[in-house]
Amino acid sequence: MDGVDLSGNMVKKTTARGIYDSVYQEDVTTFLASRRNTYDLLVSADVFIYIGELEPLFDAASHALHSDGYFCFSVEHEDTDKYKLRTSGRYAHGTTYLHTLANTFDFSIIAIQDCIIRKERGSEIEGQLVLMQSNKVASQ
Repeated sequence: MDGVDLSGNMVKKTTARGIYDSVYQEDVTTFLASRRNTYDLLVSADVFIYIGELEPLFDAASHALHSDGYFCFSVEHEDTDKYKLRTSGRYAHGTTYLHTLANTFDFSIIAIQDCIIRKERGSEIEGQLVLMQSNKVASQ
């Protein structure tokens, strides 16, 4: 099990917890792009709030997954066709955009669940948990 974070402080904290086999300080898109057909499951919690345009990340994720692999992630949800930068400085993504990404990068949407994705300064932040499965052919 690998962990990836851009923040050196988060990498140190995560490494100290001893949960992961390896922890890397790197941009997640760059990391995934360098690992073709490596993973059965990718999980990303509270990461996409820092990324507006998700096409490069989905492209990298689709190549990093094995055939029939799963991609599970959270997003702040916004009723928009694509994504929106909120006054908080974080991005929210629309369900239509998630469907477009799934179709473009050959994923099937297994589930999209509305939920509270975190608490921030005492307030609940609404979002969605998303589970997708790769449809790519094993030889790719």
